[in-house]
Amino acid sequence: MNITVPNSAPNDASLNTQVITGPLSNYSGELQVEVVGGEASGAGATAEVTIRGVRYDITGDNTGNISVDVRGGSADSSTGANSGATAAITIDGVEGTLEKDNLGAISVKGTSQNAVTSGSGKASVKVNVKAIDDRLIGDNLGTLSSFAQAGTATALGSGNADASVEGFGTYLSIKSDNVGTIKAEGYAGTAKTGTGIAYADADITGIDEDLEGENKGLIDIISKGGQATSESAGNVDVYALAIGVKGYADANSGSILVLADNRNASAITASGEAKAAADAYGLYGDLQTSNTGLIDVVARAGLSKTDGSATANSKALAVGVNGSIDANSGSILVDADNRTVTAKSAGGEANAAADAFGVQGNLQAENTGRINVFASAGQSETVGNGTANSATLAAGVKGYIGANSGLIFVRAAGEGAKATSENGYVDASAIASGTKANLNGENSGEIDVIARAGAASGLRANANATAFGVENTLQGTNSGVIRIEALAGTAESDGTTGDGADAIASAVGVNNYIRGSNSGTVYARGVAGKATAKGALSAEATANVYAVNNGVEGENSGSLIALGYGGTAEAKGSGNASSYTRVMGLFGRIEGSNTGTVFAETRGGTAIAHGSGSASASAEAIGVYLGIRDTGAGEQPDNLGVVRALGTGGTASSVGGPAYGYADVTGLDGSLGGENKGLIEALAVGKSAKTQANKTANAEGLAVGVKGDAEANTGTIFVRATGGKAESGDAAQANGGARAFGIGYVEGTTRYGIEGDFTNSNLIDVKAVAGTANGVQDKAIAYGVVLKGDATLDNSGLILASATGGAGSETYQVHAGSNALTVTSYGILFQDDMEENFGGTIQADDPAKVTFDSATLHVHHSNSTKVNEAYVVPDLVAGKDVQQFTALNADGIVGYGWSAEAVESSWNTKDQQIIFRYAPKVSSPQLVAQQQRGVIDATQRVGARLLNDLMLGQEAAESEGLLLSYDGQPTSDAAKAVADMAGVKQPVEQYGVFYAAPLHLYQSNGFEELGYSAHTTGVLTGYNRVISPELIIGANAFYGHSALEFDGVYDQAKESVNTYGFGVQGAYRMDGVLFSAQSTFYHTSNTYKDSSVQAKESYTSQNLLTRVAAQYIWEHGNNTFTPEVGLSHLWHSRGAFSVDNQNAPDVRYDAVSNHQFSVDASLGWTGTYEFEEGELKANVRAGLRQILGDGGFEDILRSGANGVVYVTNDVDQTLARVSASLDYTKGNFGASVGVLGEYGEDTTDTAFFGRMSYKF
Repeated sequence: MNITVPNSAPNDASLNTQVITGPLSNYSGELQVEVVGGEASGAGATAEVTIRGVRYDITGDNTGNISVDVRGGSADSSTGANSGATAAITIDGVEGTLEKDNLGAISVKGTSQNAVTSGSGKASVKVNVKAIDDRLIGDNLGTLSSFAQAGTATALGSGNADASVEGFGTYLSIKSDNVGTIKAEGYAGTAKTGTGIAYADADITGIDEDLEGENKGLIDIISKGGQATSESAGNVDVYALAIGVKGYADANSGSILVLADNRNASAITASGEAKAAADAYGLYGDLQTSNTGLIDVVARAGLSKTDGSATANSKALAVGVNGSIDANSGSILVDADNRTVTAKSAGGEANAAADAFGVQGNLQAENTGRINVFASAGQSETVGNGTANSATLAAGVKGYIGANSGLIFVRAAGEGAKATSENGYVDASAIASGTKANLNGENSGEIDVIARAGAASGLRANANATAFGVENTLQGTNSGVIRIEALAGTAESDGTTGDGADAIASAVGVNNYIRGSNSGTVYARGVAGKATAKGALSAEATANVYAVNNGVEGENSGSLIALGYGGTAEAKGSGNASSYTRVMGLFGRIEGSNTGTVFAETRGGTAIAHGSGSASASAEAIGVYLGIRDTGAGEQPDNLGVVRALGTGGTASSVGGPAYGYADVTGLDGSLGGENKGLIEALAVGKSAKTQANKTANAEGLAVGVKGDAEANTGTIFVRATGGKAESGDAAQANGGARAFGIGYVEGTTRYGIEGDFTNSNLIDVKAVAGTANGVQDKAIAYGVVLKGDATLDNSGLILASATGGAGSETYQVHAGSNALTVTSYGILFQDDMEENFGGTIQADDPAKVTFDSATLHVHHSNSTKVNEAYVVPDLVAGKDVQQFTALNADGIVGYGWSAEAVESSWNTKDQQIIFRYAPKVSSPQLVAQQQRGVIDATQRVGARLLNDLMLGQEAAESEGLLLSYDGQPTSDAAKAVADMAGVKQPVEQYGVFYAAPLHLYQSNGFEELGYSAHTTGVLTGYNRVISPELIIGANAFYGHSALEFDGVYDQAKESVNTYGFGVQGAYRMDGVLFSAQSTFYHTSNTYKDSSVQAKESYTSQNLLTRVAAQYIWEHGNNTFTPEVGLSHLWHSRGAFSVDNQNAPDVRYDAVSNHQFSVDASLGWTGTYEFEEGELKANVRAGLRQILGDGGFEDILRSGANGVVYVTNDVDQTLARVSASLDYTKGNFGASVGVLGEYGEDTTDTAFFGRMSYKF
């Protein structure tokens, strides 16, 4: 049906009608209506079209097709002042209820044209379309579609102009399911007004109330604003709103696609309010059960501009589910994309912010799917006192989450955002959260969050970045990954009386407790930006980072990582400049044991204060703030993992205020309730602090391993503090010192530390190196263990303390203060400067309060320990000259060959003495050299077998007129006759033979002191050239890899060897005697590992193995017997190298060059048989090899300060040699398999090989 709207009057071309009037019991027909609007002009001109496909209810199903398409007309009342003009369109596919199912298609489309007014008259080309203007009681199994496109509305005077669109799939609810398609599109037009209000907004909704059933199909929404302009004070609005379901839905297993796109929209006014915002919602209410499908929501704002003091609003908001959701196993994808957006206001607020939420309410059960949320703000600019807002906010779930085993991926990507105001507040911050409330169950999935701030310039500037994984409590355990990053931007406060600039980074993995255990990863990283303040107050570019901003109530077997780095802060006026950092793995305690990793690293930034303000670029790092302990009465937890805290101060300078560039680092800022069996490390490095005033300049390095009590240490506590450079107008206020504490802490009269029994059986290593204060080295303090109360010390390990500094420096391994100390054992490292390192190393206000109760001396050694020289045991307590020890324990002497003993005559005196010995009996590199000789010997024996085959083949060719067993064709009878008459041998032409032989060796050495088992796999390739019946020459190459495991004194050591060899060989026959020679040069690349001393080292060697032999050939029928004698020479050369042991003295091996000679004798048998038109040979050989002289290689081992030992390894002098193989040749091809071996009293070498050869 086609309708052209007629004119009832010149100013009236309107239409209001319906095609079918109901109610209908059902509809199954084909209704296609096309309407073309008319033209109206004059006062009150109207070309409005209102049309309904079906009016009133359809009480049954719709199985037909209803299509209404309107192309609007035009209305012009510009010749009549103050009268309106409308060319609006209203379309209803069905104006009533569809009481059962829609199985067909209901489609409405309206496209308006133009309307013009003058004076105060309103111009409207608004389009309103609805597929169903009421409820759908049944299911939608078909298609509901609406399309609205507005034209141009022009109000030349003070009237309003409206070019907006509204579109709906259903205007009210759907009571059942959507299985089909609901598609709604709206494109606003152009609205222009002189002094009035201009509307070019778009409001598009799929279902305008609840979806009481499930969406199993497609809901596709597109909303785009137009262009709105006011030449005076009128407001302009091109707001785009897109909603999939404007209420709740029971479930979603289909697709909900929503786009509010104002990228090409603009709202421009001379002095009114400009709005080009865009809001998009997948569901505006709850999703009552689960999402197993797709919800994809995008919002993009447009250009807003006002030249007055009103607001310019280009904010984008995108929400997947605006209420709560029971569970998600599908995908929720949300993007508020304002990257290309600009909002400008001359004197008011300019807003180009972007907010995005995956779920605005709670995710009540579990997320097993994917929630992706992106937000990116645009450019906001205001000239006067107004606020410029380019903030970015993104959250996966705004409420709580029941549990997460899926992916929550959040990006507040504001790096391209820019906010500028001359005299107002500017915000280009970014905030991102995985969930803004609790995660009530377990996280076994991934939460990945990044916030990046942009650039802000104004009176008060904010370019902060804030990121949270879980913004409150994680009520269950974490076995997944929570990864957080906050990257601040650039902030500049440029007003002469500016309030300051902030470019602060705050990153928190979990912002409260982890109520269960952590076996996953929590990673938080914050990087401050750049802040510049020209006014009176502050510039802050600080970083605050916490992996967990409270405690872990269970165990930690995973990783808790916090990294924070300061930025650059400059206060050009009288304000403060801050680029300090505060970083913690946990801002609480671990109440269970730690078997994982806690890591905190930070670096202060750069702070410059040009006036009287302070400059702070300090760095604070804490592994665990309240220690590892249980507040209950149960068994206390241990540290079996790693706790590391590293901090480096920044650079701070101030003209008239204090300056801080210190580093304050603590591993456990509380007690260790149980035992440290792992690693606790604290490293602090002060950097630079400078002030021109008589104020504080602090560049101290302060490091503490455990700031509290501990039961025992069987692991390692490693503490380093380094002072920086401090300069002040008052030298007394400059601090470039260093303080390091292993366990405990002393600050004036305040003491933390141990009380009661304490055992150390491993290592506490504390070192402080002072920096400078006004050019003079400051003091350094290093205390290994601090006592808080009376204590008993059992120290079989080492407590090492070292302080390098100026006047006032102190070094104590134990600082008792006024407390009583009983020593039951003490470990001493014997090396240079014994008196300096251990004399008076136990501090006591009253030496009489330190007693040695039948104490045991535990001796330790190092690379500087001397052998064969007696050490005097120092007096550990200053002013206490007594016999300190009654027993000696040398269990701390590790490393092969080392031992320690008391000088007996001194033991019962006050001057007790200890002497060390170094006497190894074997050398593992020489044992490996013998093993490698066996490998190369096996390759030579495989090659020798082929030389014998070729020479015996030559004999057969001469005597029988055959070429070789490689060639089955006999020499011709004519050639034989000529040769017989001439009385000469049959000529044999020259030819070559290429061969390849893979082999595998098993070798073992059962020497009691040091043995090994080794497996070698390699391949030998070569080429032999038959020059004449008497002469063969050739060359070969070899690669092999050996894996050795040692036993005996090196039972925890292994070695791998890559061997590269190249050799030559030849054979010459003189009658019945065969002479042969082989020479192989081989290079080895060795890697040695020893877990007992935690060593790994590599070295190389060069070797040459040469053998000459003679054998007699005696043939009897098919049998050949070959007795043989041989002489071998091995040259072995190795450069010097060292093995760097971690908990024992290093061992240095001198360069060596060794020679070994041996002779061998054997008897071989070969049987030759015809088989399958080829030749089969069986070979057996047995004999002995005798090493001449002692046979062992000499090595020179050095260890400690002066230990030198010459070592010669024992070897088996006499060895039995056997081999057996089967060779088969046919034509030019040959193949062989075999085994060979060499066996002594303690040595076994067995090789299995195959060989392929080809004659050409």
